[in-house]
Amino acid sequence: MTDSAGRIPAGCNCANLCRPNGMWENDAQGVGCWPAPTHVEGCALHHKELFKVVTYDGTSVTVPAAEVDEIILGAEGFDYRVEQVWLTRDQFDAMPEFGGF
Repeated sequence: MTDSAGRIPAGCNCANLCRPNGMWENDAQGVGCWPAPTHVEGCALHHKELFKVVTYDGTSVTVPAAEVDEIILGAEGFDYRVEQVWLTRDQFDAMPEFGGF
């Protein structure tokens, strides 16, 4: 059952949908592969936020957009790439800790 905007109302049933826990999904932008969100698209509780992916020497780290400057501080002259990706907070929180470049 959805509301007039096609969203599943609060008190959703996302946890009972048929999908394995911890499933990873590919990003539509081709930036990476992420943990599956807790809430599915269309659910009123499914909120995406802007994150940045910094890649250097084949290693990537995903950070909240506001923190990207801390990661690239002092990286002038290095060959790094910054891309944006929209994830839910629970997808970001489910990612493994970054071990460093």
